[in-house]
Amino acid sequence: MGASAMFGFQADLNFARAARAANIPFILSGSSLIPMEKILEANPNTWFQAYVDSDRDKLRGLAARAWDAGVRHLVITVDVSVPGNRGSSLRSGFRYPIRPNLRLAVDGVRHLRWLVKTLLRTLFVSGRPYLENTDAEREMPMISASASKRTQVHAGLNWDGLTWLRDVWKGKLLIKGVLSADDTTRASQIGLDGLVVSNHGGRQLDTAVPPLNVLPVIAANKGQMAILFDSGIHRGTDVVKALALGADFVFAGRPFLYAAALGEEAGVRHAIELLATEVDRDLAPLGCTDLGQLSARLR
Repeated sequence: MGASAMFGFQADLNFARAARAANIPFILSGSSLIPMEKILEANPNTWFQAYVDSDRDKLRGLAARAWDAGVRHLVITVDVSVPGNRGSSLRSGFRYPIRPNLRLAVDGVRHLRWLVKTLLRTLFVSGRPYLENTDAEREMPMISASASKRTQVHAGLNWDGLTWLRDVWKGKLLIKGVLSADDTTRASQIGLDGLVVSNHGGRQLDTAVPPLNVLPVIAANKGQMAILFDSGIHRGTDVVKALALGADFVFAGRPFLYAAALGEEAGVRHAIELLATEVDRDLAPLGCTDLGQLSARLR
C-alpha cells in the first residue's frame, strides 16, 4: 500500500517486521515513504511492487536497485497506466504531493494522536517524507507547497516490455491487476511466475468486475504460474472463499493498515493472528481439516 507511513509511524517497517515474525510474504509498494534498502534490512524476504512506464532505461535502473537491495520477487502493477477518478481522496486533500493549507492544518489539530505520534514523530526522526521507491533515486516530497504535481504514468508497460523485463530480471516476476483469462494465458506464455488477481480495491475503476467472480476462470488458465489474490480481504471467510475458488495465496491490505496506524508492529502482529485464527475456525464448519481440501468442497 502506497504512502502507508502517512497513516501510521513507519508503517512499512512494521509490516515487514511483523510479516517476518509470522513467516508470511510482505509486498512493499513503489509509492512507499521508506527506502527499500531499509525495509529489506528488516525483512530480507520482502517483495517489491513497482509502478512503471515504458521507459526501459528507468525500469532497468529501478530493477537493478531492487536486486541490489535484496529483492527477489518483483511485482509489476499493470492497472494504473492512468490514475482513476479518486474523487473522495481529492476532496479530502490527499494527493501527491499533499499541499499544506488551513483546512488540513485544522484537520490535523483535530486528530492530535495522529499529529503527534505519526506526523511530528516522522518529521523529528527522519525529516520530511519522500516517495522513496518509485525510481532508482528518491523522487518527490510527500508534503510540499511548491513541488511539481506527480507525473502520472501514461505510456504503460506492454507485453513486449514485460517480455523484455522477463529476460532482464532473474528473480521471480509477477504482474498485479489482472482480471482476464486471456491476459492470464499471455502472462503464462511469456514465462511470468505468477499474477495477482485484483481490481486495485475498486480505486481504479469502480465498475470493474469483482475479482472473485473471475478468479475460477483465471485459475483454470494459469499454466505453471501461481495465482495470488487481493481486493476486499477483510475477514477469514474472505480468505477461504478466494482459496476455494482457485487462489494459491491471498493478500490483505487495509486491515493491516488500520492495525499499523493504531498499534504499530504489535498491532500488525495482532491482526495477523486474528486473521489466521479466523481462517482456521472457518475451515471446521466446511468439514475441512486443512486448506488443501477447500476446492473439493465446491464440487
